[in-house]
Amino acid sequence: SYVEVGDTLTATASGSTDVAGDTITYYYKFYDETAATLIQDWSTDNDILVQLPQKNHMLRMYARAQDEDGGVSGEYFEITFINNRAPVALCNHTPDIPPPNATVIFDAHASYDMDGTLVNYTWYLGDGNISYGVVVNHSYLMKGDYLVTLIVRDDDGAINSTETHVVVTEAPVANFTYEVDGTTVTFNASASYDPDGTIVNYTWNFGERDVGYGMIVSYTYGEEGAYTVCLTVTDNDGKSNSTCRMVDLEPPFTNYTLTPLLPNGKNGWYVSSVQIQLDAYDNASGVKTTYYKVNNQGWKTYTSPFSLSESGSYTIRYYSVDTMLNIEDTKTVEIKIDREDPSTECYISKNATNGWYRGPVYVGLTPSDNVSGFSTLYYRVDGGTYAEYTEDLIIHEGKHILEYFATDQAGNAETLHVVELWVDDTAPELTVSPYNGLYLFNRKIITMEGTIVIGGVIIEAECSDALSGIREVEFYIDGEYKGNATSPPFTYEWDEFSILSHEIKVVVRDNAGNEREFITDIFVVNLKIG
Repeated sequence: SYVEVGDTLTATASGSTDVAGDTITYYYKFYDETAATLIQDWSTDNDILVQLPQKNHMLRMYARAQDEDGGVSGEYFEITFINNRAPVALCNHTPDIPPPNATVIFDAHASYDMDGTLVNYTWYLGDGNISYGVVVNHSYLMKGDYLVTLIVRDDDGAINSTETHVVVTEAPVANFTYEVDGTTVTFNASASYDPDGTIVNYTWNFGERDVGYGMIVSYTYGEEGAYTVCLTVTDNDGKSNSTCRMVDLEPPFTNYTLTPLLPNGKNGWYVSSVQIQLDAYDNASGVKTTYYKVNNQGWKTYTSPFSLSESGSYTIRYYSVDTMLNIEDTKTVEIKIDREDPSTECYISKNATNGWYRGPVYVGLTPSDNVSGFSTLYYRVDGGTYAEYTEDLIIHEGKHILEYFATDQAGNAETLHVVELWVDDTAPELTVSPYNGLYLFNRKIITMEGTIVIGGVIIEAECSDALSGIREVEFYIDGEYKGNATSPPFTYEWDEFSILSHEIKVVVRDNAGNEREFITDIFVVNLKIG
């Protein structure tokens, strides 16, 4: 007898008897005669699975009986041979239904040998040609039904075969167009054709698990999106061909990125130039073009990031179009840029004289900003704490320093202004001689009520000013201007013939324009002739 690798080898013993009527148990042993190895020692298991190393070997199966008292019979055996198992031939070919002159690929990789290896693949191709190998290529020149036979041989010389039919005929050509109206699409397969027959069936798979039939069909999709639509055409020879196209009903999507990412000023304003980058996405047909416009300018094709540098408010509009001409709804982004500092006009209620104001002085500050708008005006006097300006400032007497600056809504601050305000609202101090006494040649002899001067008169003004200082002293006699002095000593000498009473007036002015005057009558006896 013989078995093959992979078979179950079973030994069966029976017919033994026991005088005492005990129960008989059979034991089995399996031995590889060829390899001289024990496969299974005595056991009640009466079968083994034949393994590959035992191929082409002779095996001996032993059996013996044993009663309940341990009595053992003699050993009996049989010999069996392990034969080679034939290989299995399997094949396929692509394309399934080839046209004439097309390359047909025959593949025998599915063939196998359970207890060895395949050493030969022979193909009888049905048109008188023979090829060898696991994979072979062949072209059929004419239409027809060809019977192809594959014969495989293993390393022990065993063979096996299989057959397949190759039907060679011209395949139809599948092609279609479509028109979109919202979510309803009309498909037209009139461009499909069969070179050697007629198309008898048009089957549509709309990409939503729905199927349609016919040369021209319409289908309404449940929502926007991208769908793969496949058309399969079948001709009168039963040959089919398919083509698939992406139907894109979903417009692209465009994002913007600003640099800086967020406004770097206050209240949503940028205080620097801003770069705008547009990124468009379309997961189906792909983005064709992105367009944008700035304020009321014309639409432009976006090619690379662009920048806005000038101050102002901008409305950026943008959208994209995909290759299926789906148009995205226009989007907008608002950008406010203020790169200009505010400015402040300073109005002083009086004009300065020699750098001094005759006080008190009113100071008005008027801020302005032509972009984001004025926010706050700060000021301080003489290095004090900054305060918010709300009304005119009153600057009193003294040397003062006014500092101020304005901020706008974007957070820009103008350069600090520093203004010196020297204010003097006090008239100079003034005393004049001769006064209340008898003077002899400009020397005071006695003090008395009234003033008498004998000889020439030297009018002397003693004056002082603690802030702006003395600018000039003017001298008048009987209302007539006689002269002035701008530096000490402030005097005027009057040496003319006189035996009369005269009005003496002295006016002193400081650098701020404050003045003080002194008027007195003196009796002059001056007999000077010529």
